[in-house]
Amino acid sequence: MPLRVAQLTAAQRRLYLHQKVFQNDISHNLAYVFRITGGIDSVRLRDAVERFVRSNVALNTVFVDRDGDVRAVHDPGLRYEVPLVTHRGDVSELLRDRLGRRLRQEIPADRWPLYEYTVETDDHATYLTLFMSHLVCDVFSFYNIGREIDRLYRDPDATVEGAAYSPADFPDDVSDTGRAVEFFRQMLGGLPSLALEHLEAGRTPEGTFEGRHVWVPFETGLTRAVDATITALGVRKFSFFLGVHMLLLGTLTGSRTVTVGVPLGNRRQDPLRPLAFGYFVNTLPLAVDLDAHPTFGDLCRAIETRMASLIRYEDFDLAAHAEAIFPGGTVSRILPSSSCTYYREQLAFHIGGHQAESLHVPRSDLVHPLVTRIEDFGDTYGCHLAYTHALEPSDPRDTLLTTLRSVARGHDVPLTDVTRVSAGHVEHIDRMLNEHADLPTEASLHALFERRAAEHPSRIAVEYEGDRRTYRELDEHANRIARRLRAVIPSDHVAIAVDRGCDLIAVLLGVLKAGKTYVPLDPAAPEARVRHIIDQFDALPLITGPAVFPDLAHEDRIALDTLLADCAGEPSTPVPAGDLRDRTAYVIFTSGSTGKPKGVQVTHANVLRLFLAADRHFTFTADDTWCLFHSYAFDFAVWEMYGALLYGGRLVIPDEAVRKSPRQFADFLAETGVTVLNQTPSAFHRLSQSLEERHADSVRVRCVVFGGEALRFEILSRWFELFGTRAEIVNMYGITETTVHVTHYRVTPKDLAEAGPSVIGKPLADLEIRIVDRDLRPVPVGVPGEMLIAGGGVSQGYLGQPGLTAQRFVRLPGAEGTFYRSGDLARLLPDGNLVYLGRMDQQVQLRGYRIELGEVETAVRAVPAVTDCAVLLDEQADEPRLVAFVVRHDSPGRNDRADDRTIRALVKDRLPHYMLPSLYVTVDALPLTINGKIDTAALPWPQDEGGTGLSLAEGGDDTSPAVATVARIWREVLGHSEFGADDRFFDIGGTSVHVLQVHERLCTQFDAPDFDVIDLFEHTTVRELAAHLDKPTGAVAGSTA
Repeated sequence: MPLRVAQLTAAQRRLYLHQKVFQNDISHNLAYVFRITGGIDSVRLRDAVERFVRSNVALNTVFVDRDGDVRAVHDPGLRYEVPLVTHRGDVSELLRDRLGRRLRQEIPADRWPLYEYTVETDDHATYLTLFMSHLVCDVFSFYNIGREIDRLYRDPDATVEGAAYSPADFPDDVSDTGRAVEFFRQMLGGLPSLALEHLEAGRTPEGTFEGRHVWVPFETGLTRAVDATITALGVRKFSFFLGVHMLLLGTLTGSRTVTVGVPLGNRRQDPLRPLAFGYFVNTLPLAVDLDAHPTFGDLCRAIETRMASLIRYEDFDLAAHAEAIFPGGTVSRILPSSSCTYYREQLAFHIGGHQAESLHVPRSDLVHPLVTRIEDFGDTYGCHLAYTHALEPSDPRDTLLTTLRSVARGHDVPLTDVTRVSAGHVEHIDRMLNEHADLPTEASLHALFERRAAEHPSRIAVEYEGDRRTYRELDEHANRIARRLRAVIPSDHVAIAVDRGCDLIAVLLGVLKAGKTYVPLDPAAPEARVRHIIDQFDALPLITGPAVFPDLAHEDRIALDTLLADCAGEPSTPVPAGDLRDRTAYVIFTSGSTGKPKGVQVTHANVLRLFLAADRHFTFTADDTWCLFHSYAFDFAVWEMYGALLYGGRLVIPDEAVRKSPRQFADFLAETGVTVLNQTPSAFHRLSQSLEERHADSVRVRCVVFGGEALRFEILSRWFELFGTRAEIVNMYGITETTVHVTHYRVTPKDLAEAGPSVIGKPLADLEIRIVDRDLRPVPVGVPGEMLIAGGGVSQGYLGQPGLTAQRFVRLPGAEGTFYRSGDLARLLPDGNLVYLGRMDQQVQLRGYRIELGEVETAVRAVPAVTDCAVLLDEQADEPRLVAFVVRHDSPGRNDRADDRTIRALVKDRLPHYMLPSLYVTVDALPLTINGKIDTAALPWPQDEGGTGLSLAEGGDDTSPAVATVARIWREVLGHSEFGADDRFFDIGGTSVHVLQVHERLCTQFDAPDFDVIDLFEHTTVRELAAHLDKPTGAVAGSTA
């Protein structure tokens, strides 16, 4: 009999192309084991299965690639023999394991058969095993398989219904394409991506994911509640379950706009399609903004409305029309990260009156990171839930059931009232994370200092250049200042703008001993900022050093020299004071979102309990030497100053020149014997680059504490190289509003080796952290959310700003105390440590992608020629772009295009295309603010040069017209130009979806009708593809023109 050759349908072509790109992808293999008891005739069953298989066109089809032209070829002469195998004992586990192993093997599309069916028996039952390529079968076909085998078992002479029909008999219908494009453009056109990037990160080179498959049965009560709610809402069952899936997806990812892939049968267009066998299924995206629907019922009804359109266009080829739906390639992926299916009947069947019970076949591969498949058994439901290993800590099963129980109340519920994370999971998080210790404190900061002065009167308390003060001298000096301030200043607040030195410390202590609150002002601060701060107070006396703010007009100014001279005659005995725990010790002004600084009011108790909590992690003693490196107007200095004085240690103060010179500061550490060093990562990175071999013996630092900004562990490599592990390295996340430090994490060389994220550890003993979504509801383990902080470190709020205080300092239902909304994103690791993810308001979005700039910076710094860098989003250019400001290792200040290409090439190996900087700017050093953070305003921003990446002309690349044309088409489709002539298409962000768009444009541009899409998999670089296409006639090589 002659062969039957047919073109592939759009669905077949998509799957074939996917398997061509990802040849080891086995996630589309299908495997089932059915156990049949009750005395079924195994020989008769084998004959029925064999007859079904031999008469089936779809099963006896292979896919042949002939010079790039792929066709479906059916050979009616093929005769598959179904094995009948007899075993002893119970063989069910053996069969499940065998099918599970078989699933891991590729099924070549061009070799018959693309399936294996067996009938096997043991002492207890008969088994039917089915193993198939998805190219020849879908779930709808599966139902037909069960029906037809049952019919043939009952009547061996019956004709197989639909066996003669395959996808080849139903060509694609494009009559409704225009309306379909408009529907999907309206639903999807504004989305940056249909996929969720953090879920996609675990995709293997084969294009799949590894994870778990679990079965979730519904108990009787839940089934009744679900049915009652579906009836009350007046929606279809699938709309209800898809709504639950969307809430689950939003909970597990922290996303508010979710897109779910909905597999559609694609069999409604023709009355014969439901009878046919083969691969018809078409998965289309359905997107919903969860915030746009006040209630769960509203969400379900919106889903139902969109599902009606989705079903109307169930044969629509989304990939082929991606350009029309997402003009300019603005969408990053058109394949959603999750899928949801509802089966109106059980995935099982009867044969000859005997139940065929489906046995679970173990598998760990997934097509999507999150999959739910609901089976309706009539009297109950079950859910096949599959998810990646990355989602395991979030406990998707528990989250699914919690969400189901919360929405299934027999009536509609507001989405804000839907509980998605169980109480048990919240308690689990709290046990892992929070200690809830109660830390009683002294009456005041200066009371504890006075005790240390009494214990160590002759020890050096503070030292600046040649000026040294013992504890007795510093205490007595502060007492005299306090008495003078009490006499001349009636107001509660005193501003201090004094240069670095021992007198600064005496004045700060004197203000506290006077029972007042100090307001630190950095002498280097702009006078406009200082004026704004002063204006926040009704009256604010200002103590200033010589030549500090000379142009600032302020009536209540007290010169430091005058104050020191006037207090010389005051008694040096202690000033009587009561319990000042709840009195504000200082007001530090921090940057505000409006650009105006806001004053944070911190009490004595806030600071005192900080060091009590620190005692759980550190062993600070009177023998330690601390360094006041930071500006005293920066709250890190609170830790440095009181860390020395409250333990009876020594505080050494470097001058401004030493602070600004990493090399001089390294020598300063050695000369002064600093043992406790506190640094922002930016300042420390400079310091570490200046450390020399000689410092390994002379520097005696035993503890380095990081704070102020995110720590990238790789900057510690030089330190560990010189000092090993003799110094404790501690990463402490904190905020001014919660008194300097909130968490503690000890960093080891292992953290560097693993090159992981910025781990900030666990909260200090008396603090509580909760990770919540935008509605302040808890999120599961591993899900990004905002950090809320409660406990003894939470300050009194913002001076004179009750509205802002109410916004940021909040109460939570069922929780004690006030929580501060940090605005910082974090996620909880399974080991109970927190990972810092950056500011909620500082994630950048570029070409539809959300990008963490720290991740880009880490990749650039990994280049050997780079010592430091800062990556920022330049929105002033004609097209927004990432700009990398780079400090080079050997030649600071040099701009070298060859070096740029080297850097680009190495960075490209570490990052996806959308995260690649478009421009590299060399700087001698990264400028820092007075607080030790990167000063972005001082960076040399480039003028727009119209560049968007590495030109193909650089480095001698071929610039023939064909190369230029192919490169232009790649740029248009991929949405970037970060590639050279020899970069592989699939290494620079190309996918099988992009292939179709590139193919269409190349055919038009080169007038090459014989150019097949398969050629793009054979010629994968610009240069190779241009050579293949570049013929005088415009024809494709190897074709006749």
